[in-house]
Amino acid sequence: MVSERGQSEAYSAPSVRRRSLRWALIAAIVAVLTAAGCLVGLLVSCNAQTRTLLAQAEAVRTAAYAVALDCIADSQPFADQCGPFGFAPQVREEILALCGGEGELYLLQIDESGYNVEQFLYVQDGFAVHFRNNPDGLDHFTVMRYEEALP
Repeated sequence: MVSERGQSEAYSAPSVRRRSLRWALIAAIVAVLTAAGCLVGLLVSCNAQTRTLLAQAEAVRTAAYAVALDCIADSQPFADQCGPFGFAPQVREEILALCGGEGELYLLQIDESGYNVEQFLYVQDGFAVHFRNNPDGLDHFTVMRYEEALP
């Protein structure tokens, strides 16, 4: 049978199939590119949050050093390992106020003098930063992302 354009129907059926396959292929490519774009955006966003939190943790480290010097000058205790956060009363709040921190700060370890922070954990916005003062004098920060297992 011949159509109005002078082509047979046998010839037009594969053409429709090819067009359908072409559109399906284009839709699949668009879907893959969209998913890849979303993934890259998520990674860039996560990386920006990590850098911001790392800068905040470095500010916490500097503020802790300054508050420790104040405690030494005033002969006040800096740490209280029996407390929930490891700091003496009001010291944690002073550190966070000085650096503008909005997260939670936990003192994990201090040196023998009781004033030099060896390790702390700073938690904010689903991320945690573990600070460790290495014996070689270099500060070591580890940024981790966490999700709560139980609501």
